[in-house]
Amino acid sequence: MPATFTELQHLFGSATALPQIADSPLRLAELLDSSDPSPAKIDDIVLNDPALTAGLIRAASSALYARQKQVTTVREAVAVLGFRSLKSLSIALWTNALMSCGRPGSILDIHRFAANGNFVGSLASQLVTELHISPTDGEWSAEELLAAGALHNVLFGLLSYVAPDAFNDVYKLAESHNTSLDQTFSMMFGYPISDLAERAAFALALPEFFTKVCVAANATEPETTSHLCLQIAKQYAESTGHGLASWSTAFTLADSSPFAEDHLADLASLASQRQGLLAA
Repeated sequence: MPATFTELQHLFGSATALPQIADSPLRLAELLDSSDPSPAKIDDIVLNDPALTAGLIRAASSALYARQKQVTTVREAVAVLGFRSLKSLSIALWTNALMSCGRPGSILDIHRFAANGNFVGSLASQLVTELHISPTDGEWSAEELLAAGALHNVLFGLLSYVAPDAFNDVYKLAESHNTSLDQTFSMMFGYPISDLAERAAFALALPEFFTKVCVAANATEPETTSHLCLQIAKQYAESTGHGLASWSTAFTLADSSPFAEDHLADLASLASQRQGLLAA
């Protein structure tokens, strides 16, 4: 296990240490950032990556979008999602490729990883929809929260790849103390795991959305209502058996929360039944 946080920083900042995966989602995000993204170029990038194609069509067909019929083409998916959501969802789908590159020796359960991302994304998107929050530069849409849920624990996926022994030690210590992986990582290394996000984003040329999600998921004080929805969904997942870890942690709904706990339970029940963005 790396003895210091500095050693983890080096690993997370090294493109050669991190998993080498398809760059289609990153090229799509770059194209969508251009002044006039061509529909033909979008089609070309997506259709040449079967996993990206299937994921975006699955996202656009989700119950989240209240579709009367299933989306069957990339053009339909783009029309339903819009460019801003398409960009964030494409980066979230990158996590599928990441987890298919699992490292021997790591005890990370890729099926639980996918299920956790799907649950948190679905619940967070429902929470922000309930509040009728309009997407702005600071606030995320329901679709972006679906992506944020898929990404919120990706740093632990990266940790399990670049330093499987470190991940295993964090996991086992958290299990023995019945605490979250985030709390245990901070206790062991002296820094939150979100402090590694910027280095990983730079090494992998990931858009800013990646870092924003990692930081928002672990912030002490959420900056926006949509960030609060992500945190509530994450904490609720960890307390009800839908977390990345196999045990349940304590959950206390903050006094400032706009949701009642019984209503949250109803929404969580729906979230657990919805089609997910990630496939293990």
